[in-house]
Parts: sequence; C-alpha cells; structure tokens
Amino acid sequence: MDLFAQDLFAQLKEFRQAAYQCLCGAKDATFEMTDAILLTRNVYTLRD
Repeated sequence: MDLFAQDLFAQLKEFRQAAYQCLCGAKDATFEMTDAILLTRNVYTLRD
C-alpha cells in the first residue's frame, strides 16, 4: 500500500472512530446499520 492510500485509510479510520463516539445507546448496532446503508448501492427502505 502506498503512502497516499495509507493516509486515506488513516483518515477513514479516524472518521469512523469519531462517528462511533457520537452515537448514543446501541452503538454497535447503530453503527453497523449505518455502515450497511452507506455501502449498499440500492436501498429503498431500511427493511431492504
């Protein structure tokens, strides 16, 4: 992995940790649901 990719990975890791700290109760479940929604191309409802 080149230096640019390592820097981007470090920024992403820092962002994810900061976002996780902002969540209230059920941090793990909420974070996993948010991650799944953001990584899924076609989400029409949360049930999908």
